[in-house]
Amino acid sequence: MPIISGSGSGTPSVAWTTWTPGYSGFSANPTSPQTSRYAVIGNVCIVIYSDSTTGTSNATTYTMTGLPKTPNITQSYPAFLDDAGTTLTTPGTASIASGTTVVTFNKTAAVSGGFTASGGKACLSMVLIYSF
Repeated sequence: MPIISGSGSGTPSVAWTTWTPGYSGFSANPTSPQTSRYAVIGNVCIVIYSDSTTGTSNATTYTMTGLPKTPNITQSYPAFLDDAGTTLTTPGTASIASGTTVVTFNKTAAVSGGFTASGGKACLSMVLIYSF
């Protein structure tokens, strides 16, 4: 079955699949995300994630587990985050490492973790594009 198919109009379409991530750094995880899907084109995975609900933080760290494909690169991406119930005005980072399906969030590019260990936190929006 082709991953990309044409509609006859010359515009290709991509097959999107939903996925359910796991979380750490919470006493109560964020509830089901509004958008949690991915597409594979050759050996490239595109992940789209957004959530308007926060989980209850119990750590200064925040990770998401279970990426749909295991990256073969180490890369950081901008992520729009919420910490202690407040939407951050500057994007944080979502980092992946080769050989693992974990996304590590950092409140800023300069600080590892850095979240408040109480109140709410969430990844409001991120897009990952990586090879596997």
